[in-house]
Amino acid sequence: MLALPVFLFIFSAASVVAASNSSVVCIAGQCLQGTSNTTLGVTLSADGESTSLLLLPGQYSATTNPQLLHNMLTSKSASLSPSPGFENSSKSLSLPLNVALSSGMAIYSESLYSGSAGFTALPSTPASNSTTSLSAASLSLSSSVWAAINVGDQRVVFWDSVPDFGQLPLSGSLALADLQSSACSPSCSSSGVCSTAGNCTCPTGFTGESCESCASGFFGSNCQACPSNCTKCDEGISGTGRCLVTQVSNAPSTCNCINGECGSNGVCTCTEGFTTASNGTACAKCATGFFLTSTGDCKACQLGCSACADSTGVCLTCKTGFTQDGNDKTKCDAPQSTTSSGTKCTGATSNDCTLCATGSYTFNGSCVSASSTGVCEGTNLIADNNKHVCDACGAKCTSCEIQNFSVASTVDELKCTGCIPGSFLSNGQCIDSCPTGTFVSPKDNVTCTNCDSSCSTSALARVRLALSHPLARASPVIPTALLARDHRSTSVQPALLTARFSTTDVVFLPAASPSTLTALHHHVYHAIRPAPHALAPMKMNVCHALAPANIYDRALA
Repeated sequence: MLALPVFLFIFSAASVVAASNSSVVCIAGQCLQGTSNTTLGVTLSADGESTSLLLLPGQYSATTNPQLLHNMLTSKSASLSPSPGFENSSKSLSLPLNVALSSGMAIYSESLYSGSAGFTALPSTPASNSTTSLSAASLSLSSSVWAAINVGDQRVVFWDSVPDFGQLPLSGSLALADLQSSACSPSCSSSGVCSTAGNCTCPTGFTGESCESCASGFFGSNCQACPSNCTKCDEGISGTGRCLVTQVSNAPSTCNCINGECGSNGVCTCTEGFTTASNGTACAKCATGFFLTSTGDCKACQLGCSACADSTGVCLTCKTGFTQDGNDKTKCDAPQSTTSSGTKCTGATSNDCTLCATGSYTFNGSCVSASSTGVCEGTNLIADNNKHVCDACGAKCTSCEIQNFSVASTVDELKCTGCIPGSFLSNGQCIDSCPTGTFVSPKDNVTCTNCDSSCSTSALARVRLALSHPLARASPVIPTALLARDHRSTSVQPALLTARFSTTDVVFLPAASPSTLTALHHHVYHAIRPAPHALAPMKMNVCHALAPANIYDRALA
């Protein structure tokens, strides 16, 4: 609260202030009459009274004296006229009356809070990195608010009101750079805004109690957004932004499909062996002539079988003229003749083949050859030496091969070479996501590629603190409690945790978790944050175990 004696100077100097007006200035319990152009507070008026009262910040009640102040406070016709920033004191008087500056900063064109006034409210959302020019000879700050003001080429943080800028050892134009509440502990980082309730409102991309972490979908020390074509990237404060899951524009799910590829017309083209299910979902069940395996693939029934049972492949219906084999229930036998080439047929045409000669395979009743990679001629199907047919590659495979294919090759050697959109190629299989230790290659957005060889499992987490600004000489202390909360780092010696770090130190923390390392980085930043604007970029290299066979080295810029 501003003490009334401050204004005695105003009254004694009133004779030299041409623009001053006769007025009465009050605090609870005392009023002084004189000349003043002070604008801080609220003006109290009442019908029948010849003068108005300027009420300075404080609390006024029905028992407040002196008599003039009491009479006007309790008058039925009393009204208030607040100066900028005091609008929280309503114009209709109700007691007790609290006269207080709203959360923010009021500026005045003259010293001692006089002259024309302006008010800047405490921001509720993060502001852009810009400054606002100020024309002020004095300023008033509300409780628990600080202001960062550029004065000439200097940046000064004010924690209390300034009755006269002329009394400060500063010169130059004024510009407001930041206005914050001091109610947050720890203070908000990353340009977050602290509310009077002690809560941080973080800028886009940041999250956490004090905006110390990146929100989902953001990465790096500046928490920038993951690439637009990614549904998931290497995110977080220590993330690289590398795309982990690429956005798929023609994924099967976009056209009510499972095992196929959506076309531009919205129609799904199924992988071989699949068809539309009874519920309308495309490519969701095995087509006639195929059976569902334990791996979710649709494989062709044996020769002569038109329908077979899922899982076992036992033939349920043989083709016309065929009979089920007595020894192998997956097969159907038929009366047949053999050509001079060794091909077995049920009729005289090329479409009547039941078993092709060695090196050829049945496809739609005809015999076709296979390439050196086992792909049936004119198809994307694979040659099966056991069934003697051209069979499907798999549910998620659009193409496949068997390296160094021969008549002795088996379909167990099959490797996918292409996948439907949304699946990824890893070790010859099409899977839903790349396994630990690999990432989606940016070259084709399909193939899972091994992480760099420098990323390996380690029993230690290395934290390197490179504090490049001279403020680092403040020797920040890392509290034991910060890491003691991590059950995996309880073996760390307390003496190490409370050590004072020099400009560049390396600290070994047994298997500290990523969240602990993030907290450590945040603590060190705040330990040297008296003037955050003056900090040169701080780098922190972190190598920590993210998965059983995975470690990442990253730099926080």
